[in-house]
Amino acid sequence: MAMLRADFDWDEHEERTDPDPPTRPARVLVVDDDPSTRALVRRSLERVGYEVIEAADATEVFVENDTFRPSRWPEGDVDLLVVDLCLPKRSGLEVLSVLRTGRWTTPAILMTAFLDRDVRRAADFLGVPVLAKPFSLASLTATALQVLLAREAS
Repeated sequence: MAMLRADFDWDEHEERTDPDPPTRPARVLVVDDDPSTRALVRRSLERVGYEVIEAADATEVFVENDTFRPSRWPEGDVDLLVVDLCLPKRSGLEVLSVLRTGRWTTPAILMTAFLDRDVRRAADFLGVPVLAKPFSLASLTATALQVLLAREAS
């Protein structure tokens, strides 16, 4: 199906095709041990067009030797990681630190109900914005868009 472009004048009877191939929605991995928070974040992101997969803890994100392995998509196909600070077995900051040490550059957002100066400093060091719980769904989707656009611009 041809895409109509509206950024130039065209005859109303002439159909124009977009030279850019269709793009897939951004894929987001949400890691939070609270099922209701995961579901809320998933629904909010899906509502604005993202594809979302969920993980309850770091064991669902990593396999042997701290190799990244989400349940459905390979590393290169995850566009954004949204991770909670307080997870069983490994904190969200530990997850991000392992990923960054492994040169994983996919953008991330850290969610936390326990925001203090140390958490903020660690997140800044890792280059990750922090959303303090409770946060608005509008701030979640705005932060996701901002992080993804910043990645595209670089």
